[in-house]
Amino acid sequence: MKLDKLTKAPIETILIDKIVVKERRRQRMGKLQGLMRSIARQGLIHPIIIRNGNELAAGARRLESCKRLNWKTIPARRIERMTNEEMRAIELDENREREALTGYDSAKARLAEIKQIEAKQQAEERIIATRCLKKCQARKT
Repeated sequence: MKLDKLTKAPIETILIDKIVVKERRRQRMGKLQGLMRSIARQGLIHPIIIRNGNELAAGARRLESCKRLNWKTIPARRIERMTNEEMRAIELDENREREALTGYDSAKARLAEIKQIEAKQQAEERIIATRCLKKCQARKT
């Protein structure tokens, strides 16, 4: 399969209950809470891949997460003529070639999230303080 066949396939919206999941290389889904949180917050960043009708080729964890979030549809790239060998190669690459964040990278990202939350809380506190001050000044007049 040519690389651009997959990357240039248009993204379409598919009914989740129409997707057929056959035997998968990954037997356990693992922890889905983090992925579900990400999808609920950001949406689905990478569409699933389907082939030969509506058979899932790649994205089982994304599909399962969207099901658990009660999504009715999911973005997908459709590749109609994909051999079993091509599907297995994509599935293997997708699961093997990921690089986990280092402890430092995770901590750095979490610190940025905390700083963002703190800045938002401080802004809300300033708004509340300003409103209280205006009410107090209005009562004095």
